Amino acid sequence: MPDSRLAKEFEKMDARQLQHLLGLMCNGKTFSLRVPGARAKINFNAENVSITTQGIHEDNPDSYNFKDCEKL
Repeated sequence: MPDSRLAKEFEKMDARQLQHLLGLMCNGKTFSLRVPGARAKINFNAENVSITTQGIHEDNPDSYNFKDCEKL
């Protein structure tokens, strides 16, 4: 189950923002979004989304793999 921080940020997006985000993901672009007020960053790459918290150095950040979307 995706982290609640990720779900909250997607809920804030309007249709144009969501369309742009999905376009970047489908084109295999790598980019990051900062989560305001949570001191976290959502990192996107071709098949993976990870959430890292600023100031905490984790070896394994929360990660969501989109190779098998039926598991999400």
